[in-house]
This record gives sequence, structure tokens and C-alpha cells, in this order.
Amino acid sequence: MKVLRAHDILPEPPLTDDDPLRLMTISEVARELRCSKGHVQNLIHGRVLHTSQLPSVPLGRRRMVRRSSLHEWILATEATDRGR
Repeated sequence: MKVLRAHDILPEPPLTDDDPLRLMTISEVARELRCSKGHVQNLIHGRVLHTSQLPSVPLGRRRMVRRSSLHEWILATEATDRGR
């Protein structure tokens, strides 16, 4: 007898780029920014000079980044860089 799990019953949520609340993994953020996962971790923890901290959502030991937060962070970082 098969044990039913939540993913067997619930439909998969649509993971579109249009969903501003979509949570992205560190790997997805790194791919989006075209940098390493380590660099994304440094951005999240505020360890990159002259760059504001990348907002993230802690889920236990994992960190996730909301797509809308990443987009806003990119725009803010770009605006700050123009001001120099």
C-alpha cells in the first residue's frame, strides 16, 4: 500500500517569473546574477564592499530570496552605482 504524501495530492504551484512572491534558491539567484553561489552567500550576509545586503528569507539553515526582493535590490544597487 502506497503512503500518500502532500506532493502526491496537492497541485504544483506555478513557478513563473511573473510571481513576485516566488522564492528562489541560492543557485537560482547565482544563475540570475551570473556569479557563484559563494558570492550570493556573501551578498546575503553583507560581506561585499560597497554593496547593500541582499534581502533573504531564512528557512531553517537554508536561505531563500524572493524574486521581487532580488529585482528591487538590483535596481537599488544600479541606482547607487550611478550616483558615484
